[in-house]
Amino acid sequence: MNEEVKYSIVELLARTGVIRTECNRICGDNPNIEDLEQEITIILLEYDADKIVAMNKSGKLINFIRTVIKRQYKSENSPFYTTYKKHCRYEIEGEWDRLLTNTNKEESNEVF
Repeated sequence: MNEEVKYSIVELLARTGVIRTECNRICGDNPNIEDLEQEITIILLEYDADKIVAMNKSGKLINFIRTVIKRQYKSENSPFYTTYKKHCRYEIEGEWDRLLTNTNKEESNEVF
């Protein structure tokens, strides 16, 4: 019974945009926000049904979701970080290094 209720709760949170709103509130304009939203939805679906239903009844579910989002987004050991954010950071750092190298080459070739 609680399994069905849990699925209904998570579906409602996803369809009404509550999970997306909380992801945006915590992460801002991250290009991987849809992936984070999906990761959070999966976590909620895999979580214990009795606990989800109890948190929903007591009004603590949104705070729980915020905590999960923060941990997924900021922890270097989270599935979201290792799948999406880690690779994005290295791509940006690699691009930054390439730009610096090209800029330094251009500056050394300038004629005064």
